[in-house]
Amino acid sequence: MTIDEAKSTIVKLSGEYPKILILSRVPFNFNNGTGIALSVLFQNWPKNKIAQLYAKGRENIPDRTICNNYYELGSLELPRVFPLNLYDYVRKKSFKNTPSDVAVQNPQRLSRPAKYKGLKSRIGKILHEYGWLYPTDCFLSKELRVFLDKFSPDLIFSVPAELAFIRLTSQISEYLDVPLAVQVYDNWMPMHYGRGFSAVKKRQQLEFEFKKLLENASIRFGICELMCKAYSSKYGKSFYPLPVSVNTNLWHRPQRKQDKTIISFRIVYAGSIHKHAAFSGLADMSTVVERLNKNGIRVDFIILGPQDIDKIIKSQLGGQFTKFSTFQEQNELIDEVSLADLLFLPVAFDKDSWEFIKYSMPAKSAAYMASGIPMLIYAPKESAISFEARTHGLAFVVDERNIEMLEAAVKHMLTNEQDRSAFSEAAIAHSRQHYDRDIVSTRIHKQLFDAISFQKK
Repeated sequence: MTIDEAKSTIVKLSGEYPKILILSRVPFNFNNGTGIALSVLFQNWPKNKIAQLYAKGRENIPDRTICNNYYELGSLELPRVFPLNLYDYVRKKSFKNTPSDVAVQNPQRLSRPAKYKGLKSRIGKILHEYGWLYPTDCFLSKELRVFLDKFSPDLIFSVPAELAFIRLTSQISEYLDVPLAVQVYDNWMPMHYGRGFSAVKKRQQLEFEFKKLLENASIRFGICELMCKAYSSKYGKSFYPLPVSVNTNLWHRPQRKQDKTIISFRIVYAGSIHKHAAFSGLADMSTVVERLNKNGIRVDFIILGPQDIDKIIKSQLGGQFTKFSTFQEQNELIDEVSLADLLFLPVAFDKDSWEFIKYSMPAKSAAYMASGIPMLIYAPKESAISFEARTHGLAFVVDERNIEMLEAAVKHMLTNEQDRSAFSEAAIAHSRQHYDRDIVSTRIHKQLFDAISFQKK
């Protein structure tokens, strides 16, 4: 399908869109990987025919350009389990006999349970260390039922990334009795219930309920071909690739010729900093840039993010020639990326991180490709992005965690015009064929339409 064919299909479907309910821990937004992926996928969906359930959280701020109909899942739908539910019990008991007028006159009374916050934090940290990342259960509350009845969706699109959301999806699916689509972005299951006295039982429970959810789904999506093949083999059900797509025309910038009199090269990383993804690679690149500058090659390493980075993290990642910057709007980000001489895309090499990210395609991948700026990928050989880059000649790949190899690759990609042009042209063509927003969205939307039509028959 070409871009023009995709746009033509969108026009044909424009008056027939069904109601769709999105279930995800994070809402539509342009700051978080999952939020970005969902926003891009459903940005052409009519706003009056889309609703979303998302988890309460300080950073979970819904974007209103995609959807206006939100339901924030709170303690009624996602109650904490033992031992964290003891905190809620103590907190309620502490406030039980507090007159409302006293609370208003003396707001400090509202912080009376603060002495328990330290205990809650310590317990939460211990649970995280034991792989119990989200110690919550789920419940289909009366308030949620009212919301579901009022919206009355034709299809559920769920992104379950923990046991509670698997269960909540199953409950909602059974309650509404409409087709279910399931999207898996990362191989998150091995990260949960890693150790502890009930770890084996919890892992078995997680696998059983996840497999049952997939069996009940009308259609299942993975993030890339590599993941879809692995999951189809493991669970005995078909999976379809649903990558994070981009507006390829918006991101594309014609490649600039290298200026022989250039004062300083710019290497850019744009995205989030996660310890199980980019963190170690960014630290390695900072080291490489320090070494290059000491050897007379002037290079700046720019780390771009949607939010300012903590000073401690900056000190762990950066050196004298590593600079940190933020962006507010997408166009601002695109402009910053277009000034780069080289785009850097690192993936973690350590064993613990590898289980989580081995099938993942970083959300920034498609944008990097579409930009036309030459790319350097620093990732294990078996990773999805490394495999795809090598297969299609999209970027220079360093598939070992090795400072010397990384330094040599940087020198090569900053100066070799022939390889820079070859990688750039291949990446642009690949992005337009496989990652263009209109093409991907139209294909997925049609699959969702077909799932609804099949159910009605």
